[in-house]
Amino acid sequence: MELLDHRLPEPCSREDALAALRALEAGAPVVGAATPKVAALAAQLPAETRAALRESLGAFEADLATGRDQFNFTDCAVGNLVFAGFFLLTGRDFNAAVDRYSALVGVAPGVIMDVTDGANAVLVALDRSGTLLASEADIVDAGRRNHIQEIYLVDAPLKETEGSEAELRAAIAAHEKTLRLAPELVVRIAEADLIVYAPGTQHSSLLPSYMTPGLGSCIARNLHAAKVLVTNLHEDAEIPDANAVEIVEKALFYLREKGANPLPAPCLISHCLINDPAGAEAETPYIPLGSLQRLEDPRLVRVANYEDAATGRHDAAKVIGPFVDALAARAQRPRVAVLLLETDSRDKLAQTLLEATRAGFERAAVDATFFYASDATLPGELTAALPFATKNVRAAGVANASQGRGTDTNSFRAAVAAGAFEYVALFESSGMYRGEDLVDLLALLRTGRVDAAWGSRRLSLQDVRESYRVRYEKSPL
Repeated sequence: MELLDHRLPEPCSREDALAALRALEAGAPVVGAATPKVAALAAQLPAETRAALRESLGAFEADLATGRDQFNFTDCAVGNLVFAGFFLLTGRDFNAAVDRYSALVGVAPGVIMDVTDGANAVLVALDRSGTLLASEADIVDAGRRNHIQEIYLVDAPLKETEGSEAELRAAIAAHEKTLRLAPELVVRIAEADLIVYAPGTQHSSLLPSYMTPGLGSCIARNLHAAKVLVTNLHEDAEIPDANAVEIVEKALFYLREKGANPLPAPCLISHCLINDPAGAEAETPYIPLGSLQRLEDPRLVRVANYEDAATGRHDAAKVIGPFVDALAARAQRPRVAVLLLETDSRDKLAQTLLEATRAGFERAAVDATFFYASDATLPGELTAALPFATKNVRAAGVANASQGRGTDTNSFRAAVAAGAFEYVALFESSGMYRGEDLVDLLALLRTGRVDAAWGSRRLSLQDVRESYRVRYEKSPL
């Protein structure tokens, strides 16, 4: 990975660049300023990896030799050249090149996917003044502060690069390219538990992907996934003077196919993670929050310092950790110890257990053991058929019967400790409550947001009057 991330020097001549790439061959002479670093990194690679790199870069060099295109190697990452070589080797099949590149770094095919079927398109934009930015290079040009109005995908580089905004829009419309959503991605999105809109170069990378026809609808149909948009920490050439709220609004604009498909915002983004640097200073300005009131539902917004110290990078544990933890907790069934009270009557006890069973105890999705204290243990034929375990704590404490009913409590506490239960539920089994109520209460534990709950039966007016009489019986008033 270090070799693929390595950038050629600035400036870098064609001769120096090619010498550096040939240094991947064992024993290549050291020529040019770019070569020693590449040669040192290549020497650490297994022979088969170095062979794959040479095959890829050889294809790139052969295409370069045709002279059809000029190429500027200055500050170019080696990985970009390797990918270009795989693109040529696979007959200019972009998605196949993604799989070849993934295999090179040990990632299985299908883990990294293109949002489209791989068809080619050219990215262009209009800035706020109506000027055409005719290529991705123009959009990301760090020498200018591009206040971009709208982006487009066209079928070929535009010849009409000058004119009024109306004329440029007409030229774009005449060449607009409609891409097709990758069928495999539709399946992946439908199955996803977590969808993350990562920070990055907005207009040259992220937003063009969002505007793929059908992508927004595909994401919206998954009603169970958390859909997390992470806004940028710092501004760049594509988003000068932008704020976090504007980034969210632009994402929604393109996910809605530029407003043609007015999908509700929560169906597309369930959480907006907006960084608040809290007074931190940096050479590159931090993205300000913007007017949070413009985001209609405050439940979608999470504002915090998501930066990893002062690195300029997000802290993955802060950003994604809570969502991954929630998914892990959802995958585990809570372990619950249910202590049934007032269980001297075996028939009443059995009625509570049967009501819970008939109510569909399985839908509570918890691993429960029902504890009770009775002089007579329930028949094995009954307990074997129940969808949960049962245990008589009074029977467990027979050896210490001289201690009286306190033994029931001690046995229950010991059982809870030994069973590593996460929750304890107390439920009266005298007939005042129905067993199906317990199913509804236990189902709440699946949310992972319950710490403690307490409920009691409603007091009648007569109960209140009697309570007052007892409490104030010695008061003249």
